[in-house]
Amino acid sequence: MISSRALKCPDCGCPVVVEKPKMVCPECGYEVPESSESCENCGCPVEMFENIGYEIKTKPTDSIESEHKNISVLNGLILLFPLIFILTCLAIYFLPAIFPSSNNEATGSVETGTDTVSISTLESNSYEDDDIEIDTATDPYTLVWLPLEGDNKDLILSDFKEGLSCVQIKEEGRYKYGFIDKNLNIVIPLIYNFARSFSDGRAYVKRDGKSGYIDKSGQEIILVGVRFGDFHEGLAWIKYVEDINFPSSDRYYLMNKSGERVTKCYYTSACDFSDGLAYVYRDGMHMFINKDGEEVIALRKKTYDSIGDAYESVENFSDGLARVQTNGMVGFIDKTGKEVIPLKYSYGDVIEFHEGMARVKVSKEKKVGATSIYHYDKIGFINKNGIEVVPSIYEDAGDFHEGLARVKSGRLWGFIDKKGNEVIPFIYDEVHDFSEGFAAVMKDGMWGFVDKNGQELVSPQYYKVRDFKEGFAFVSNGTFKCGYIDKKGNEVMELEYYEQSSDFSNGVARVIERESVFTDEFQKQYIVKVKSLK
Repeated sequence: MISSRALKCPDCGCPVVVEKPKMVCPECGYEVPESSESCENCGCPVEMFENIGYEIKTKPTDSIESEHKNISVLNGLILLFPLIFILTCLAIYFLPAIFPSSNNEATGSVETGTDTVSISTLESNSYEDDDIEIDTATDPYTLVWLPLEGDNKDLILSDFKEGLSCVQIKEEGRYKYGFIDKNLNIVIPLIYNFARSFSDGRAYVKRDGKSGYIDKSGQEIILVGVRFGDFHEGLAWIKYVEDINFPSSDRYYLMNKSGERVTKCYYTSACDFSDGLAYVYRDGMHMFINKDGEEVIALRKKTYDSIGDAYESVENFSDGLARVQTNGMVGFIDKTGKEVIPLKYSYGDVIEFHEGMARVKVSKEKKVGATSIYHYDKIGFINKNGIEVVPSIYEDAGDFHEGLARVKSGRLWGFIDKKGNEVIPFIYDEVHDFSEGFAAVMKDGMWGFVDKNGQELVSPQYYKVRDFKEGFAFVSNGTFKCGYIDKKGNEVMELEYYEQSSDFSNGVARVIERESVFTDEFQKQYIVKVKSLK
């Protein structure tokens, strides 16, 4: 703002007559008196003027009005240029979403070396599935799009499990559940009040106050109980309450697919099977049972007067060993119940084994100055004999996956093998575990993928990615556009505006297309299926 004592404009040197100062509205350019609370032209509040930083202008004398007006126009154009640039960028990104193209279902193709990956839309639901495993790095394939239309338009899909998707639809304020196949045919009607996805050939369902399981033909097994676990390795846990007024009376028993009870005893707690055994607890004993319901390992629970071997807690087996804990220290037992790694680690310092290795955290100290001691933690790996085979020199680490583990040295991440050799250098800001031969890596805020030799499949260029699943990885460029790449790095599904794109499961991915980026309403749902061209 020009001082009342000034004889010349501080910007251009023009002589001026100082009048009541005015402000320029950043929205419409209208001059607004300083005493106003908002722009008289567009209603923009005065507070916005200060936040944006627009200067207060004064009116020049009549003798130099034309010269000053030209300078004001130039200053205005300079101020408007950033706004015009931003609006142009927004138009480029958002107009396709507001006015979507009508060729979403057009046929196209993607070249992958010597093969051609075709992308097409099926006109009918006559497509027949095949169970051929496809390697998207070497095998020719096609992506088939099936839109949810007609009566299926409002279905809410879940991931496909064992060839079927558990779907739901809202009717009269309540949801009904059923199942569809990969051709969007309803194979089990939507008659259930609740349902879960299929697991091991059975799905939990609930209807009219009764619960149980169905097979893929819809055949029901109705049971009495209050909680039903999913089937794993042919068995499921059933929680039975003898008296609903006393939750402590909860008891678990094991059931097979025919609805027959397998265990002779009831257990107060139980876990699913892992490595062929399941953890159970009853009558002050930690135990493991086999698939015949036989108790094969029994370990005493530690109490204040326990003598000899006893454990406060016992966990399920992983990679042949189970973690046990007493007095805050943990070790491991084998499948005979023998303690093979003594209880010498703090509870959070070692978790479980993966691919024969377990991460361990070792506390170290360093003398600083004459009297101060600095304590810090480092990560290494032990084998199943409890021997440290990778020294504890890393700031952070993940479990071994596909023979390699991600580790952090200083501020950067890389990968090592089971001998501790550096396989992929420490040059990344963040990394994921390996999945299907590739790992997601981030550099300078953008994500790409590398193989086990450190060669880049895709250079870091995506805002967000997910790990490879069944030959494809989800990618997003950060402007509401997402799609998939295959194992050759090809964008096999064009990056478009989607509300949700799931990972591939059972050869199928769910895709929900946004109507626009400014609304939660979706325009259309699809399932995308992979078909081999062998």
